[in-house]
Amino acid sequence: SLRPGASGVAEVLVRVGRVQPAATAAGFPTAAAVLVVRDVNTPPECGVGGNVTALEDPALQVAGGFVVSRVPGSDPSEAWQQVMVQVAPEPASSYDATGSPHAALLAPGAAVDVNGTLTFQLLPERYGAERVRVVCRDDGGTAYNGNNVAIYETWLNVLVRPQPPARV
Repeated sequence: SLRPGASGVAEVLVRVGRVQPAATAAGFPTAAAVLVVRDVNTPPECGVGGNVTALEDPALQVAGGFVVSRVPGSDPSEAWQQVMVQVAPEPASSYDATGSPHAALLAPGAAVDVNGTLTFQLLPERYGAERVRVVCRDDGGTAYNGNNVAIYETWLNVLVRPQPPARV
């Protein structure tokens, strides 16, 4: 029997024949076979902390706890893998405060650091909501029809910055 999480190559001896009472191994034809047990190659898992709300402002912004966990795959053989996180706006998913589609809110270059903190900039003079794609990718590759990418979605909500009252 195989141990959980075991993988590798083993040579086995196979005996073929009808089992009869008091039969011995002698007299059964035998053949050698190679048994290959490959590692499981599953996608990583990331815990995304939820929607992000920011004030309309093109300055660099930070949202702590954006990614709360990173797991390189469900099999113990994948524990050595590193998980990278990328963030990008979902194409054609931006809406203004009235629900009408509009241009993107998130400027290129958003990044998630190793602690799960999102650093981003907004495009100037924009507010509303935008669906954001969070892509978690491990560096274990896709061998044996495996998968090294998991995609999550969340929302970026940009509120209008209150303006000071006009002076008369």
